[in-house]
Amino acid sequence: MQPPDAGLDEKTRRKLDRMAETAARVMALIVGLSFLGLGLWGFLYCLLQADVRGSWGIGRLAVLSGVSIYVGYLVLRSLKNSSK
Repeated sequence: MQPPDAGLDEKTRRKLDRMAETAARVMALIVGLSFLGLGLWGFLYCLLQADVRGSWGIGRLAVLSGVSIYVGYLVLRSLKNSSK
């Protein structure tokens, strides 16, 4: 059995590699921005619900929002570092 890229010339292989790298960067950008957006949305919700005292769900949501923002930051930072 031949490898999947056995019939490709070098020019086509480089072009496909560039396309795959671009697609991976776009996906990382979408995922990173989604985590950041969801985290900020969660913090905004926590601020709007801050008048409800004694709710443990709001505290957990605030922590998860912070984690979401941090994960989004890490994804976008790795995207920036990989483009160098």
